[in-house]
Amino acid sequence: MQNRIEPFLATLAEPVKRALALRLTGQLVYAWLGIYALFLWKDAERIWGPDSVLKPFAGKGSWIESQMYMLIYRPARFYFIFIPQLIACALAVNDKWWTFVPRTISWLTGLMLYYGAIQAHNSGMLVILLLAFYLIPAHTKTANPFRHVLNHFSLYAGMIQVMLCYLFSSIFKLNGMQWI
Repeated sequence: MQNRIEPFLATLAEPVKRALALRLTGQLVYAWLGIYALFLWKDAERIWGPDSVLKPFAGKGSWIESQMYMLIYRPARFYFIFIPQLIACALAVNDKWWTFVPRTISWLTGLMLYYGAIQAHNSGMLVILLLAFYLIPAHTKTANPFRHVLNHFSLYAGMIQVMLCYLFSSIFKLNGMQWI
């Protein structure tokens, strides 16, 4: 067993074999977050406006959760979250050394948009937010071995997440009442 683990650990410090695929995945994920935010623009008044179709629900009282649920309590701040989301997504598509900053901002503002109207989003938004989180440290144009380890982490975490989503959805579909 140790003979298999040591070569695997040694390959983690090497560059990702399909760096273009990892780069394209990051570009597609952050482009999707930006395009999805643009689709929310026309429904922002209906979701967060004074005549909202979604009834606000109370969350726990911690400071971090209050920030995540801010759009429920203060819908007028939508544009202060929405505009940075679009700018950060446009910058996060690049594969530069500094893109971890706009990627982190786009992930956080995406969480705020999601938690501001949970009932208006589907599980696809959660999968994209998870992939966006995993791709924050990914940078394929580097010679640093530590960054290569982070690239492998991003790649493996994203693959495992997608496999688990498909596995559990197929188990649910095979065992659910509507599929029998």
